[in-house]
Amino acid sequence: MTKTRDLADLGGGFIQAGSGAEQRTVESKLQDVVSVLDFIPVAEHAGIKAKTSTYDCTTAIQNALTSAGRVYLPAGKYRVTQTITVSVAAGFAERPELIGAGGNTSNTQIDFVPAVAGSPLFSHFHSATYRGIYFTGPGATTGTGERCFDFGNVGTQRHTIIEECMFRYWNSAALYFSGQWQFTIDNCRFLDCGDSASPAVLTGGIVFDQTVVTGWSTSGMVISNCYFSGCSYGYYAESSWNLTFVNPIFEYCAYPFLRNAGGSTHVIISPWLESNTNAPVTTGPVVVLGGRGVDWSGNSTTSASVHVSSDGVSIYRSSTPRAVLGSSGNLEFADGYGIDFSAVAGASASGSVLTDYETGTWTPVVTDGTNNASITTTVASYTKIGNTVRIRAAILNINTTGMTAGSQIRISGLPYATGSTANTWQHVPITVADITSTEGTIVGQLRNSSTQLLLNNQTTSGLSSAVVSQISSGVGDIWLDFSYVA
Repeated sequence: MTKTRDLADLGGGFIQAGSGAEQRTVESKLQDVVSVLDFIPVAEHAGIKAKTSTYDCTTAIQNALTSAGRVYLPAGKYRVTQTITVSVAAGFAERPELIGAGGNTSNTQIDFVPAVAGSPLFSHFHSATYRGIYFTGPGATTGTGERCFDFGNVGTQRHTIIEECMFRYWNSAALYFSGQWQFTIDNCRFLDCGDSASPAVLTGGIVFDQTVVTGWSTSGMVISNCYFSGCSYGYYAESSWNLTFVNPIFEYCAYPFLRNAGGSTHVIISPWLESNTNAPVTTGPVVVLGGRGVDWSGNSTTSASVHVSSDGVSIYRSSTPRAVLGSSGNLEFADGYGIDFSAVAGASASGSVLTDYETGTWTPVVTDGTNNASITTTVASYTKIGNTVRIRAAILNINTTGMTAGSQIRISGLPYATGSTANTWQHVPITVADITSTEGTIVGQLRNSSTQLLLNNQTTSGLSSAVVSQISSGVGDIWLDFSYVA
């Protein structure tokens, strides 16, 4: 027969293994870590471990947290109906820790069935640590604004650590911050938080709300290795929250994240985005480093975002990149954007943005407007800087067979059309050989909104059209070297 003894009978009978260990009472040793079951009737323990108990554990968890620095929740399901307050004013002498046996469906679960609709599970005004717990709410679509954690404004910074936890079925948010907090969130899962079918503002897996206490912000905040699925917003950030996300996964959310206007830059490192209904919304600055599936097609136009990936560095201010430093090593600007020199622009300047620089070739065509000459072109190039185009061409051995002798000579195919206003008309010098001028020299004329150069005879008395018959067919040459405004 085995005889049992009450631990109190052992008196001072505990000594830890190892050199220098001091003798302690068994009672003192057991109080190092407090179990929530110590505050729950023994008759309920089996049902809690089997996840069949309907016992209300609210008071037990509150008393355990108030009485001890570290509280252990053995595997099981703990039903809670009232808000648990974590506050210095509530009697917490030190930073409390609530440690479960694992934050998944088979281990430690706290199930919130609120007696008061819209109340939070935890009302938080104190530093704490939570690890290895599965927190379930009344429903993402059937709840009435419930939050798992409501981190309120405490007037001074507090630091909270949440690790290896899972949050599911929270109508408003799993984690809601509205004050000045430092926190670390690692290896957590946020499932079905907020209504993904009808996403409401300030809802989702994690919500940072500065509309409650204007001017307050968090700092030193790192969210790493977290998974967001089926949420209205993976995270929703209002105004100036300083956030760093490392290796987040956003799947099947209405929006992977929303970064609202103002405040400091968010940094998102190596995100994974897949099968979300909408693209991220960022009206505040965001830097994305690497990752998969990052799509800015729904992005706002009011603030800049940066995405660093294997394709290069892309700078966004809308749904498409405004500038890309690509694999070629060149900085590429989207059409219509460029370098703004307004800081040094003159008082009378009407524009100071350099939007284009390019070089290329073009194909000149000698024509009478209907029929084209056959030519040998040895050089035809252009350089465009902003709206100024400089062209060069050597048009040799012009054969006019088939052209109309009395028609004006035209050279078409300019790489860019001239400007649309009448003041873009201009006369340009050209050089010719074996093309006779009946009245003086031959010059070119550009008119607005055209890709043609017209040839004219110029004298002191005016201009007349230079016509096809003035070209010595087969030997006539024209050289061009001039600039115009596109």
